[in-house]
Amino acid sequence: MTTTETIGFLAPPETYKDFSGIADEYDFFRMYSSEYASILKIFARDLKANRPRQGFSVLDFGGGDGTLLADLYDKAGLLPLSPSFSIVEPSDKYRRKAEHVLGQLELDDLRISSALDLSRKANYDLIISNHVMYYVPDLRQCLSDLKRCLRPGSEMWLVMANAGNAIGQLCEKLFSFLDRPVPYHCVDALEGELRHLGISYTSEVVDSMMVFPDTSRNRQRLIKFILGDAVPFIDPAQLESQLDHLAVNGFIRAPLSDNLIRIKV
Repeated sequence: MTTTETIGFLAPPETYKDFSGIADEYDFFRMYSSEYASILKIFARDLKANRPRQGFSVLDFGGGDGTLLADLYDKAGLLPLSPSFSIVEPSDKYRRKAEHVLGQLELDDLRISSALDLSRKANYDLIISNHVMYYVPDLRQCLSDLKRCLRPGSEMWLVMANAGNAIGQLCEKLFSFLDRPVPYHCVDALEGELRHLGISYTSEVVDSMMVFPDTSRNRQRLIKFILGDAVPFIDPAQLESQLDHLAVNGFIRAPLSDNLIRIKV
């Protein structure tokens, strides 16, 4: 059974990065980056180790087109457990894709919505959020709301770039060059809010790499992926030189490093 709900937005325009407008650039990032595969491998490993109960429920907060949940369903061998999947995704385009991708799985319950439904308190056994927490308008409130949605004994896994991530560094460099503040949250802010809320957590570093042929077109793709629509009317060609430090023998080589934050309740 699939339930599709439209109940608001994940974040307002001033902090929300609309990935539907940079879908091609996001696909480019995924094609040349090992980041997704690294995160998926750890998620699947840990989910298997946790021995989830029959009919356990998972929420992917900012779940995009549903690919992560679908791949997790496959890699963690979840079919025999008849899990319940939910996605919160603000983009109409990605919600429609998620309905198609996840609709092909044998799920007893599938819910796809545009915002977190706070009436479903203590409803999830696992909440995952992969590189999404940068964009929520109120980080503290969001973390508090997500925690309220967890059942006792459940977990939340949040992934964000750390200071060693070349894409995060390039993001800061680009906005600095444009004399604008970075409009997104960082992992230090996330961890600070968790401490403020009194939420215990552990952190694991996950390293990966992005390597792609060094062409003008590819540089512009990466720049557009990073900036999104945060800086309208800027020609990415004007910023290509900001990637010079990553150029090695005809390729752009960008080391990626993320923090996987685990919260248990």
